[in-house]
Amino acid sequence: MNDRSFMRLGGFLGFAIALDALLAVAVYFTLVPIAQRLIPYAGAEAFLASLAQNSSALQAYYFLYALNPVLTLLPVTAVYFRLRHTSEAWSLFALFIGMIGGFFWMVFGFQQLEQFRFLSTLYALNPQMALLQFQAPQILNPFNGVAGGFVSIWFLITGLLLLKTNANKLLAIVAFIAFADLMVGFLAPLAGLPEVSRYTAGIAGAIGGPLFWILMGLDLLKHTESSVQRQSTPTLAVAK
Repeated sequence: MNDRSFMRLGGFLGFAIALDALLAVAVYFTLVPIAQRLIPYAGAEAFLASLAQNSSALQAYYFLYALNPVLTLLPVTAVYFRLRHTSEAWSLFALFIGMIGGFFWMVFGFQQLEQFRFLSTLYALNPQMALLQFQAPQILNPFNGVAGGFVSIWFLITGLLLLKTNANKLLAIVAFIAFADLMVGFLAPLAGLPEVSRYTAGIAGAIGGPLFWILMGLDLLKHTESSVQRQSTPTLAVAK
């Protein structure tokens, strides 16, 4: 095992991240009952009543949602190795931000999975208690701070550093779009507009995130191959 194999794996996992995100969107809009969707939102009581009848599709969605940041941990590190020659300090800072955001996103996703499983049972026993529990502030992700706060900053720094490389400029542009989308999703709840963050999350999950990781995966694989060629060229020259 070496650095090249690590970055190559990061590239392949980039495709896996995109596939997971698209699969999560497909499950959400095809299998999750309309009453359980936050886009459009039917209301807390309708949500819980539907959840008590069948929560399996929503649990499947949140499993895929929580799996996404698990898959990003290695590629985020691979991106650091891809960009560290541009600025060691900023690329290292982006790595820390990405890891923190990914970790809390993962914990929040699995917490949501178990929370809705619990609420589906609680509602049948005590609807009022379930309603209060559902409407309580999110301890692990208040104001969408995980994705909108930490992850958006990672996209911003990554996009700026990508401009200093030979990577496709479209990759940097997509990173900036993802930053803007997630930052709006972070600021909207602070301004008393939580419904806006639901739409920005949908855009990021269905378009921005998958597109970025497909392009990033291709760039990591291309960079890995080009580094192998650069290292092999001097050897061939000596042999001649």
